[in-house]
Amino acid sequence: MQNSNNEGRKGRLGMQFQYEQSFMNKVVAEYMAGDQSMSQVAARYKITKSQVAYWYSLFSSELRQTTLEKPIKGTAMTEQEKKNLRP
Repeated sequence: MQNSNNEGRKGRLGMQFQYEQSFMNKVVAEYMAGDQSMSQVAARYKITKSQVAYWYSLFSSELRQTTLEKPIKGTAMTEQEKKNLRP
């Protein structure tokens, strides 16, 4: 007989993320725009490059389809943000 607390994955909602879906999509869309490297996008949002890469692998195909229907535009970096990127 199984322990009732060990129900496995049934009934769970799926992957849980620390960040909102809209934020992750914005980060990926900004990277996909091609104006900045993955490291630059990560630095701008104070997240790791590996987070950007992981989100890109999860959401890029979904965003490409959305972009064909309605373009997603990232916001331009401010001068202060550009200065913060410099080593």
